[in-house]
Amino acid sequence: MINVLDFRAVERRFSFKGVEGLFEEVDGERGVVICHPHPLYGGNMYNNVVEALREGFKESGFSTLRFNFRGVDEAKEDLSTALEFLKSELPHLKRLIVAGYSFGAYIVSLFSPKEMLLVSYPIAFYPPEPLLSFKGKIWMVCGDRDDIAPLDDLKRVFDAMECKEKHMEVLPSDHFFWGFEEEIKKLVVGWMGG
Repeated sequence: MINVLDFRAVERRFSFKGVEGLFEEVDGERGVVICHPHPLYGGNMYNNVVEALREGFKESGFSTLRFNFRGVDEAKEDLSTALEFLKSELPHLKRLIVAGYSFGAYIVSLFSPKEMLLVSYPIAFYPPEPLLSFKGKIWMVCGDRDDIAPLDDLKRVFDAMECKEKHMEVLPSDHFFWGFEEEIKKLVVGWMGG
């Protein structure tokens, strides 16, 4: 038997309208854009949680796109540009999920996509209204010792959300999820049916 290497299944750098990142196309009609934590505190597309999300989505058959925000003020525009790039690369896209970690989760929530996966929404610093008004499908990952995304506050908001479908998983972690990357990846695969 001959194994044929699919050269599309390798992350490639892209630059599109000032936004730079990594894009990996896999067979199928599903895609995800992943947003990283706050850029002023060292957040970037190589973050451990972003990488765990990427691996989980890839294993679940999603083309993946991660990118670096150009700054805090440009973050929403950068996500819009990244989504535009993904759609241009995948013209037959049938399912799109937007995922984010920490500050990236907040930026994702402002878009109110049909489906979003959020890790440690930073409710201690950003308002819950984007979550409370969300009506689509949401998956949330929280840490039980997270002072930036306090679990009790997130649970109250999660319980009050009136969306189409919602899931929450709590891991025994602080905000940074060091050592829990494999668990995050497995959650994504379990939720996305990989």
